[in-house]
Amino acid sequence: MHRFFLPPQDCGQDLCCLSPADSRHAQQVLRLRLEDQVQIIDGQGGVIEARVVELGKRSVGVRLESKAFQPRPKVGVHLALSLLKPRAMEWALQKAVELGVESIALLAADRSVSRWQSEGGSEKIAKWQTLITEAMKQCGQAWKPSLESPVSVIQWLENLGSDTSVFLGHLGASAPIPLLMDAASQASSRSFCWCVGPEGDFTSDESARMIQQGVIPCTLGPLVLRSETAVISGLSILSQLAYRLSQQEA
Repeated sequence: MHRFFLPPQDCGQDLCCLSPADSRHAQQVLRLRLEDQVQIIDGQGGVIEARVVELGKRSVGVRLESKAFQPRPKVGVHLALSLLKPRAMEWALQKAVELGVESIALLAADRSVSRWQSEGGSEKIAKWQTLITEAMKQCGQAWKPSLESPVSVIQWLENLGSDTSVFLGHLGASAPIPLLMDAASQASSRSFCWCVGPEGDFTSDESARMIQQGVIPCTLGPLVLRSETAVISGLSILSQLAYRLSQQEA
């Protein structure tokens, strides 16, 4: 079944219209017809079954037939990601959504090749928000992950809560560090955050500050991974562990 996104305020009535972009896609690409069934997700846990009832030149109207609620996972997974090159950034964000993250904090690390500039920054965030929405529709994620504007590692640490176990993909450790799967399995919190540095990793000062704040340095194995690959690898481990823990508590 084809899936579309509408925020709660736009799907509060029995009859509503798809967004202009989704309407165009529905007609020009999917070739939807009257009475075709579709699914709407609202980004706040709502999963709505609907039916196409109007095909305008630039709009598609649907009738909402039933609504279910997808509860948040009992064990949350989050991502703290340093700014990467555009293509790698988009790939990492897309896959993070597909792996079920609840929030994404962007870090302007010292070694980030891509630099955050206030001019044009809102356009980048808007583009990434659209990418996140598209990834949600693809994988059926009913909760839209929050995306925070980039801050320095120091600023991020200042706002770091104590109710989440944060794991750092660490390349420059001078002493043996645990595998991520082992460290996460021993964590007592019910919320995980995976922190990935830029190309070239965090500086030694940034890593030291994070570890001083209780961030747990971990490894994914002996190979040096690209940042976007490390995102996928680490989140795959944490999302599976979170799912298993959630199932045990059900």
